[in-house]
Amino acid sequence: MEPVRIVFSGLTGRTGRAVMKAAQKREDVKVIAGISRMKMNNIAAIGDTSFEDMRWLRYSRLTFPFLGAWNADVFIDFSHPSRLEEVVTLAAVLQKPLIIGTSGLNSTQLYMLKRFTSLIPIFLGGNFRFKVKKFADEAVKFAEIHDNLVLMEQHWQGQPLPSEAAKMIGARIESAYNKTIQIVNGSHYSAETLINEWILYGDDDINTQISCKTIGFDELADDILEIAKVMTKKPAKKDGFYNLDNLWDDLVSRAL
Repeated sequence: MEPVRIVFSGLTGRTGRAVMKAAQKREDVKVIAGISRMKMNNIAAIGDTSFEDMRWLRYSRLTFPFLGAWNADVFIDFSHPSRLEEVVTLAAVLQKPLIIGTSGLNSTQLYMLKRFTSLIPIFLGGNFRFKVKKFADEAVKFAEIHDNLVLMEQHWQGQPLPSEAAKMIGARIESAYNKTIQIVNGSHYSAETLINEWILYGDDDINTQISCKTIGFDELADDILEIAKVMTKKPAKKDGFYNLDNLWDDLVSRAL
């Protein structure tokens, strides 16, 4: 079976490099091109991530016919909000699924992005981690029988808060039970640990809690690649974006 061919926008970033390393260990996926703001043609590696023989495009020089000839199956974007329109237009012109992990999109960009859902399938991440998805499901069940809910976040230094995962969990609980959770910041882990942790308390009792901890980007990278494989088989959703809830049945064998 041919591998799923990926074009990755923001490939030189932290998530992009993790995905690149993960894909190099697998036979079912392949990153065939990267899009970057920098000239990368003569750069073979960044740190311990090899980009040898990688094809590169720059945002200011996106070429639709040339990229189309590479026969990409899916686009992944973990870049900067200022590049969103270029990447979405490229995916739409080539009629390829698009996975958006870029944070900080404003209401105008979200409106623009939603208009493209009638043309191509778009996954808009508030969360990509299977472990956090399971925790969110557990949190909704927890909220059914507990009140005075407090979600404490403890992250590596530099992680913006509240996290998209925390906001997603809060929205799900409010939708299910019309309960509002308080999101608070706990102590920070040092930056090099790359630890993200969530602890959900109920009924003002520190002993009544559930928690989730993730470390590093390796697991995240593999989860993103699994999402990419599933998205290549999805039609345009037309009424909105795909998320992990929509794909979970297709991903469950990998997520268990």
